[in-house]
Amino acid sequence: MPIPPDPVLSLKRIEAWVTRNHPDRLPLVRRGADARTLKRVEDKFGKPLPSDIRLLYAAHDGQPEGAPALYLNQRWLPLDVAAVSWEDICLRYGTDEELRPGALGDGGHLVRAEPWSASWLPLFGSPRGDHYCIDLGWPETAHR
Repeated sequence: MPIPPDPVLSLKRIEAWVTRNHPDRLPLVRRGADARTLKRVEDKFGKPLPSDIRLLYAAHDGQPEGAPALYLNQRWLPLDVAAVSWEDICLRYGTDEELRPGALGDGGHLVRAEPWSASWLPLFGSPRGDHYCIDLGWPETAHR
């Protein structure tokens, strides 16, 4: 049986490498989110965070402003910033499936296109406003 990866241990290894090779780029990650922050964000979502995401944020609350990108040109978002980004995107794009005129599927029928889902949590963000998200599988009614 394979051993599941430990994201906290992986971040410690990455931070150790950065410390040895690029000490001018520290700190790479922030201290962990406190229990109040975790609860406040979970209350906003109306659902608890999955245990692995909660564990990761309890150990390291994203990256500080100005830290080098952790993934491509994306910075790992602090939990409060991730929650604000999630709320902003939900308000901007909605969460319901929409019919897009001109989007034709097999046989020329209109297909549904989902521009955004309330179950997607942005974990990484770029200066341009692009996000990498994780699908938490929450129902669409989590934030209504």
